[in-house]
Amino acid sequence: SSRTIVAWIKPASTSRMGIIGTRSSTGNGFVLTANRTTAGNLTYFHTGGGLIELAAGLSVGVWSCVGVVIDKGTNVARLYCNGVSLGSVSSFGAETSSSFNGVIGDEDNSLTTPFNGKIASIRIWNHLMLTPAEMMQVYLESKAGRPETLNWVGGKSRVDIYPTNGGTTRTATISASAGPATAAFV
Repeated sequence: SSRTIVAWIKPASTSRMGIIGTRSSTGNGFVLTANRTTAGNLTYFHTGGGLIELAAGLSVGVWSCVGVVIDKGTNVARLYCNGVSLGSVSSFGAETSSSFNGVIGDEDNSLTTPFNGKIASIRIWNHLMLTPAEMMQVYLESKAGRPETLNWVGGKSRVDIYPTNGGTTRTATISASAGPATAAFV
């Protein structure tokens, strides 16, 4: 389905590292990752025929607001960094759903591409594509109140899921004893 994902990240290295994903051991699901093939790049891909990887200028020790908008009506995926569109890919195939609930701070349930750095203020809008102006607005509003960093070690964090059916914001509390945290997006 269509969706928008936005997260603030502060990489501590240039190695490949997952930001958020639902990809299972069978390979089904989606992934938003940094530095996949080249340092500074942002990538979104999912099973079923979709991959977009573009230069985003991600730098070690620097906060960036990254995002992806998937429009399943037109099969277009567009990447963003700091409110600015980096580009898009058309003919983005349908995603094969995953039985894995999701992970923050890695690509999938194998936990082999951990995020080295900080991740904050993750937002997922299911069934909604934010416009370029709305993506800039999200960036500017969240930049004004620098997002609080998620605490992975023994802490709890919150992920906001924004439904488009007029319902209330749904949240997931994430617990972790160390490393990436997993959460069910309800």
